[in-house]
Amino acid sequence: ALTSHLLYGVVLLHLLPVAYVIIMCSTVNTDGSMDGVAFEMTGPMEKVTTYGGYLWIVGMVVFSLKYILDEYFLIRLRFQCMPGRKHEQEILQQCCRELKIRRKVLLYQDYRIPVPIINGILFPHIYLPDGDIFTDEELKCIFLHELTHYRHGDIFFRKLTVIAGCVHWFNP
Repeated sequence: ALTSHLLYGVVLLHLLPVAYVIIMCSTVNTDGSMDGVAFEMTGPMEKVTTYGGYLWIVGMVVFSLKYILDEYFLIRLRFQCMPGRKHEQEILQQCCRELKIRRKVLLYQDYRIPVPIINGILFPHIYLPDGDIFTDEELKCIFLHELTHYRHGDIFFRKLTVIAGCVHWFNP
């Protein structure tokens, strides 16, 4: 698990945009040539880089807004959902003990949730689709799966990956 987290860190550092600004002093030689000029941007190239920069910012804002709206939906949903049934909460607590998770994990059910998901880095909560559609064995497998995501820090790294994706939305 540590190796995969270190790998995530290396990839994330590689993806973060880093601008290197080099201020070069230019001097005019006696023969009219210039020393210290790295490149000269022509008029059309300036427009391309300017408009490309604006396009990148617009794309970053659009992807960021989508992520923020998704997070807002999950936060708002937590206050609109019904708490999980007592029997399901008992199975969840048993799974927490089995995986040695001490933090309280809340369980919610709602008809708007198509598949089981876990969210929350500090205050984890699991969302289940509404209804008696899972057997006890299926619930145990679902809870163990979702809690394993929590235990490995996948929620945190998913959020970091989304942020990196917002910044690098233009990369294939």
